[in-house]
Amino acid sequence: MAFVHLNMLSTIDSLTAQHEMAPSLVVIPRIDTPSGLDTECVNGAPDQPQTETWLSHDIPAWTARHFHVERVRTSWAAWGYSYGAWCAASLSMRHPDVFGAAVVMQGYFRPDFSARYDPLTSATLAAYDLVNLARRAPPALALWILTSREDGLSYPTTSAFLSVTKPPLDVTATVLAHGGHRDSVWEPFVPASLLWLAQTMPGFHG
Repeated sequence: MAFVHLNMLSTIDSLTAQHEMAPSLVVIPRIDTPSGLDTECVNGAPDQPQTETWLSHDIPAWTARHFHVERVRTSWAAWGYSYGAWCAASLSMRHPDVFGAAVVMQGYFRPDFSARYDPLTSATLAAYDLVNLARRAPPALALWILTSREDGLSYPTTSAFLSVTKPPLDVTATVLAHGGHRDSVWEPFVPASLLWLAQTMPGFHG
């Protein structure tokens, strides 16, 4: 997994050792389940994967049963890149009672289904349009966002999202002039995003 092989966990360890971040439990669910299926972290029909419920309800509940963690929203954050960053944005925007913050690394703000699987109808799709949600009913949520103008997947909807954000959404955004959609673009910003989380959310204060 990229989270294991890249610098997220080592950065958390370093910030914790330096007392800049509270000791944190990192839960890394595999979101392409069943294997290889891009669910975009939404609930499908009753006979389809209920990924949104699994991520926003089942995993937090399981974590709280098995580990000593705070359940207040200011101690919970979603973090992801690309498809995972869309999931982090969607879960936190749609479930601000669970997540107080999200880090969105080169993500997007409307679902991007493959031809193989698209469980939403025109009616249910509207609920996952985070641009419209930010415009009409922004939740009380802190977001740290990274995108690049050369990122054809991330930039269009991120730009639209940033153009309409307003309180109580609290958005910190970095928009790069150059850089495509790849790990080498966002990885250098992992320390800044985690330090922001530690400084913004009480549950992550060092």
